[in-house]
Amino acid sequence: APEVDLLGWSKERVARFRKQSEAYWRVVTNDVNFDYYGKDTFKQLQKIAFLSILVNGDTLRHIGFRRLANGNIVPYVQLISGRMVSQEWEHDPLQSTGGVIINKATGKEVGYTLRVIGENRMETGAVKKVSRYNRLNKLEFDLISLGKSDPALVRGIPLLTSLRDDILDFDKFKSNHLVQSAVQSLFTAFIEKSEDAKDGGPSFKEKLQLGANEEDISDDERQVNLGPGFVVELERGEHVNLVQRQAQGDDFDAYTKAMIGLMASSLGMSYEVAMNSYNASFSASRASIGGAEKNFAILREEFAVKFCDPVWKAVIEHGILTGDIECPEWDDLSPVQRKALFATTWTGVTPPQVDPVKEVNAYVAAINMGLCTREYATRVLYGMDYEEVIERLKEEEAMLPESLRPQTNTSTPTSEEENEDEE
Repeated sequence: APEVDLLGWSKERVARFRKQSEAYWRVVTNDVNFDYYGKDTFKQLQKIAFLSILVNGDTLRHIGFRRLANGNIVPYVQLISGRMVSQEWEHDPLQSTGGVIINKATGKEVGYTLRVIGENRMETGAVKKVSRYNRLNKLEFDLISLGKSDPALVRGIPLLTSLRDDILDFDKFKSNHLVQSAVQSLFTAFIEKSEDAKDGGPSFKEKLQLGANEEDISDDERQVNLGPGFVVELERGEHVNLVQRQAQGDDFDAYTKAMIGLMASSLGMSYEVAMNSYNASFSASRASIGGAEKNFAILREEFAVKFCDPVWKAVIEHGILTGDIECPEWDDLSPVQRKALFATTWTGVTPPQVDPVKEVNAYVAAINMGLCTREYATRVLYGMDYEEVIERLKEEEAMLPESLRPQTNTSTPTSEEENEDEE
């Protein structure tokens, strides 16, 4: 919500602006045209951008505007993988670090060198310089790196890099174990011969050896040809004992769990959270989720500041300038007031609930003790806006018959009733 004190607006004015802004945001960003390539909504773009940062260490974001066939101008977001930002070998290394062109005087980024593919490679060579500025003298492309304050000086380090060797080793072990299981699935047979069996023609072993050289097999050998293989008949008194295929042992399961636990721990979560398996007690499972949420919240807050907030600002400002969002005070607002106008609170995906009843009761107790607000509990538990929930409930209750409406006891208990309650 906007900062009321800095704007000097009434609560009603702030509420009206917020409703219009959120409605405009939902309409614009829920459209696939909000993606530069017309494939994803903003919700999906968040996942793509965050995954790119995890894998590549950063991603390049560009907020632009396009004119549709009907003449309307709409905003869009374009994402470029951090892998595409590469060092131009012929460029002065003192002015470019990791593909980021740096202004020597200020030490800030002024452009990037991007790899190009297809026809552009014939026109621009191995890289394409991108250093366009908008009317506010700001780079149109922003390199987003979590955990790095200045992407021009130090490129981001992928969070998943430390896991690469472990994953490769684990994959090799898994492959070997699968090969072993596949070999074991081919039955092994032992041929036994009774002591009282008569000695006669060639044994199973002898006929099997003869099968290796087809020219040595005589016509009177008792066998049935099946394509490239053959089945040898047993002599009287011979029988086959099959060795059953062995299932994957406990040693492999323990190794798998240990490796997944180490990988999850390096990303700030437990094995239970990584596997979404909560077989421990409620307290232990809740502690695992809570610990992971704290680590996720750090990345989520930084991601929201560097990616979500600038996009929100561009979209809402576009709505104000087009008149879709009512803001007659826009031209009179100072830069600080405009910054206050775009204040936001971002809500990530709600954490899993081991026991919803206990989760809700815990927040009820915290609210009653003054340790938490209803707005915070609504946002954390269900990812919803508290005021919107209240309004929706009022609308739903108004549509219900009188007999189904929730009853609220507003009477004051008498002294006798209080004594009965105490007893």
